[in-house]
Amino acid sequence: EEDDSKLIYANIPAIENTGNSDLEERINYEIREKMNSVLEEVNQRAKDYQNAVLATGGTLEDYTPIHVDINYEMKYSGEDVVSFVINKCETLASAYTEQYIYNIDLETGKELNLRDVLGENYKAIIILHQKKVDLLELKMNIKISI
Repeated sequence: EEDDSKLIYANIPAIENTGNSDLEERINYEIREKMNSVLEEVNQRAKDYQNAVLATGGTLEDYTPIHVDINYEMKYSGEDVVSFVINKCETLASAYTEQYIYNIDLETGKELNLRDVLGENYKAIIILHQKKVDLLELKMNIKISI
């Protein structure tokens, strides 16, 4: 979508071919609703910003349209679980990114959390993993500084 206040590129995922059409409709509806809300906010912000430039004596030539890129990245797709991230990057004078993360059990339709994936000791597992990462980074920094 493009006009004089914004340029939007949106590539939004849809769940399909799971064998559970009710689940597909529910998840796809949730994704569409979230992305429609995001796009409405962008449209309003772009209009408000353009109006502010014009109201303070600027011209359309002075205005830089907001650029928005919405895309997704599949993290995992299996028989039982699908996991993906929707990334939204918005750029004007500065840029920022928002992420919407989905981890869905395709049999139950439940959104999965760390406890579901790693078990009741998920906090200890994460702390142990982080300690290993920190130690590896420390070793790499020592090698670099030698």
